[in-house]
Amino acid sequence: MRKIKQNFSLLFALLTLALAGMMVLSCKQDNTIYVNGGDNLGGSDVYSTTITVRGEKSVGDKIPVVLTRGEGSTTENILAYATADLPLTETVLLNVKEDLVDTYNSENGTSLQLLPSEFYSFPNGGVMTLEDASTITNPVIIYETNALGNTLEAGSYLLPIEVIASAAKVSNKVLYVGVVIREKYEGDYELYQGDDLFFVFYLNTNTYDPRLITDYVFICYDAMTFEEEWHCAIGNILNLKISTIVYDEASKLATFKLSNDLAYVLTNYETYVLPIQEEGCKVCISIQGGGTGLGFCNLTDDQISDFVSQVMEVMNTYPLDGINLWDKNSGYGTEGMPAMNTTSYPKLIKALREALGDDKLLTITDYEEPTEYFWDTEATGGIEVGDYIDYAWSGYNTRSEGVQIVDPYHQGESMVSSLHPRKPIAGLDPKKYGCLNLPWGTKEFIDTESRIIDWATQGYNPNNIILSEDMRTNLQDALESVWHQSLFLTASDLSLDTKFYVFDGYYLEYQSYYGKWLKDW
Repeated sequence: MRKIKQNFSLLFALLTLALAGMMVLSCKQDNTIYVNGGDNLGGSDVYSTTITVRGEKSVGDKIPVVLTRGEGSTTENILAYATADLPLTETVLLNVKEDLVDTYNSENGTSLQLLPSEFYSFPNGGVMTLEDASTITNPVIIYETNALGNTLEAGSYLLPIEVIASAAKVSNKVLYVGVVIREKYEGDYELYQGDDLFFVFYLNTNTYDPRLITDYVFICYDAMTFEEEWHCAIGNILNLKISTIVYDEASKLATFKLSNDLAYVLTNYETYVLPIQEEGCKVCISIQGGGTGLGFCNLTDDQISDFVSQVMEVMNTYPLDGINLWDKNSGYGTEGMPAMNTTSYPKLIKALREALGDDKLLTITDYEEPTEYFWDTEATGGIEVGDYIDYAWSGYNTRSEGVQIVDPYHQGESMVSSLHPRKPIAGLDPKKYGCLNLPWGTKEFIDTESRIIDWATQGYNPNNIILSEDMRTNLQDALESVWHQSLFLTASDLSLDTKFYVFDGYYLEYQSYYGKWLKDW
């Protein structure tokens, strides 16, 4: 395995495939067709509307496609949209221009092969018709193995697609689909440990074996050749679910409850947890509400003491790396249960930190009412919550809302979420707060890309902590073809001012296929 470059700034000299126009200087190019009238395929009307054409999961003129041996095929959607309603119907044609491979190689010093015609297809014939400002898509299918059973040799290929509009004269715009066919990785992958890229994951043991994380691999590709430069494993913290706090009617105490699946994983620690830790990933237990009306925000001092003892019994039994607290689904307001208060949760955090010591991680997920007052030390009984935790991060990753930048330190900025305003946690260094928690399958890429870049290039991003919705494989469900799209990666280009870049899921190469790492017990 190639040695991983520890200076991660090199990533952005290489890894600009999805945002090719932002390379190094962050000068963003788009693949825009300017509709001006004149010499064209259809008519000669003159009007000023912009039609943009690009890959659904990329920005700029390059569309990266990575297929691993045995994967079969993948579908890439090409988008076309106008900035305003069109005065007449506009047809956009996607036309493969094979001779542009030589031009591309000459201009970029590359030696890419033309993608053979039997290994791609346009189900819609490469024709897109626009009547208004809405977005339309045209799929192109790339095959590693085609319908006749022919297999494409491992290597790097190029599919140049000329884009032509029907009602106006356009410049010669081209989309370059770079196709990499590669063998599946074998063996272990070194874990990237740089603090300029910090991944936090949650995994539900009711569905998955925790070793799923070992198949999440980050790959660095050359921006022009589409070839791999290096790869590494990712995952600085893995939070295992499900464990809960529930009310025990007999004892009147708070009970720490592990799901049967999490209990099985811990009982078989050497099989399911130790291999992950040996790679450098910190494995923690995430505790949330159990729906009984008792949660972190309405505990008595005795209940706090007893609950902490139960948690420590598990921590002392299994050499885990820490605890994550996410107060959701507690069922506050249940009849007969005490009301929420603002001192219980801070007391619990303080007690857990004292019991865990400094060698274990204690993290919290900032979400809804349970944590919204953590900025106010008067409300928390004088406890500065940030003094007792290692990290906090946003818990907002609802798919219907798209990506939300939950930034307590820059409220009111246009790119920061207005749906979920938060205030800084007292005593917590901004470098320890994760503002991005990303849902799988988000399609609002254009808006998201613009907001995140604006937020970061203005110096608002406090760190490079990235979270996502619970870890998953590709399954035959509603997210089958889009589940990876919304994982955005961040890092710093130290040769310039600190930059923040957004990349699509191709740079997070998932090594498993359908069904692998589903729980086997």
